[in-house]
Amino acid sequence: MYSSQRLVWVDLIKVIAIFLVVLLHASAAPLYLWPNISLLSWMTANIFDSLSRVSVPLFVMASGAVLLGKKEDLLIFFQKRIIKVGIPWLLWTLIYIFWYLIKDQVVITTFSQAKSFFATTALGGFWFLVMLFELYLLTPVLRIIAQHAKRNEKIFAVGMWMIFCVVLHWRYPMPLVVDYIGYFLLGFWMRDIVWQKKIIWVSACCFGVSFLVTIFGTWFFTSTHHQLSDPFYEFLSPNIVIMSLSGFVSLQYIGQKMNVRKGFVTAIANLSFGIYLLHVIILETLRSKLPAEFPVLVLALVTYLISGGAIFLLQKSKILRFLAP
Repeated sequence: MYSSQRLVWVDLIKVIAIFLVVLLHASAAPLYLWPNISLLSWMTANIFDSLSRVSVPLFVMASGAVLLGKKEDLLIFFQKRIIKVGIPWLLWTLIYIFWYLIKDQVVITTFSQAKSFFATTALGGFWFLVMLFELYLLTPVLRIIAQHAKRNEKIFAVGMWMIFCVVLHWRYPMPLVVDYIGYFLLGFWMRDIVWQKKIIWVSACCFGVSFLVTIFGTWFFTSTHHQLSDPFYEFLSPNIVIMSLSGFVSLQYIGQKMNVRKGFVTAIANLSFGIYLLHVIILETLRSKLPAEFPVLVLALVTYLISGGAIFLLQKSKILRFLAP
């Protein structure tokens, strides 16, 4: 049964997922240096990047777990999404445009160039928000499906998603929003399940095997093609789907068993969207001053802490809090 009470395990997933987003972006640059980088440095980045690929699916599933069970007026729902996500998205797009103009010394002389630059930043750099808003537009309909679907209908829906968006993903690409509907619905359908310990062990094994497949599959294809080849990194590749679902189950179980530090987890989770918006600026600034083979994990951790601290201060500011919802 759906409860409006805040779920600690959802907050835990957000905290883990946003760190993995930072780690994903921190580990990306060294991967493109193959073969002009030591195998140890490249493989370390590959391991962290492989692990981080669950970040986006986890965020989508957490959003589904929170949003699809609610009953609220359409106007109120979209009002909240515009205030909490839409306006910050627009403002941070402008911030990033000015940052890129200064950092890369870009000169824009025509309206067409300005429009193209804006679109690239807003839609390309923040592609995750594009997908999220598309899911928001479908949420009123998806709520009806999610809340009233019978067991066999749920199995059919997930099966169709698996076939067309996962198995046939490379041959028959689907619109972005369709690709992630499965994660969105599964987040809600799995939210009230009480997992047995034996399922957690199975889940952990599935995660581990898929993780290894991602690492060594990427290494094999990259070494074969003599440049980064990343089909195993796709958010809808079977190995990442298995990692994401098993990771969700495991974190849900851990979060449900937590009886300490709940307030701390929730406080960090409240910074997650702001960290997502800010972290690229912090990461790229740090990276520009560090050697190419600087430890990826340290870079990600420092970026995470600085971004989190900055967003915390923005949220406390009466003037600038709208930048950090």
